[in-house]
Amino acid sequence: LTIKKILFGLLALAGLVACESNDPAIDEKLQILVDKSEIIANGEDIATFTVKNMDGNIVEDATIHYADSHEALEGKQFKTKYAGEYSFYAQLGTAKSDVINIVAKAQTHRIRRLSSQWSLQQSMSTRLQRSRWSVTATT
Repeated sequence: LTIKKILFGLLALAGLVACESNDPAIDEKLQILVDKSEIIANGEDIATFTVKNMDGNIVEDATIHYADSHEALEGKQFKTKYAGEYSFYAQLGTAKSDVINIVAKAQTHRIRRLSSQWSLQQSMSTRLQRSRWSVTATT
């Protein structure tokens, strides 16, 4: 009778230990980090995500999802050609992170101010071409 109780107790204890998990999808919340909160919307600038558990260990198997469509991102990097604000979260099993935002700014091109000398030369050249006058240099 005592041996049966001991065996039953050991089996119950083994069952509890077997149910305990180190999988963050069951035990804890995830943390999503990004190296850039702003990127240029040029299709080349990249933001890279890192997912960690609450102990600070990197969780490689987690997937990154768009917060609005819940569609999974391929890999852990994001780039776009379209300006706007994008929201993401990380997930592994049932564990999710909070939402994180990335702003993709439109690419701007700066045009340097032309010097007045260059503008004057261009203007004179255009006038000469229109009037069909020729200019010769004498020495």
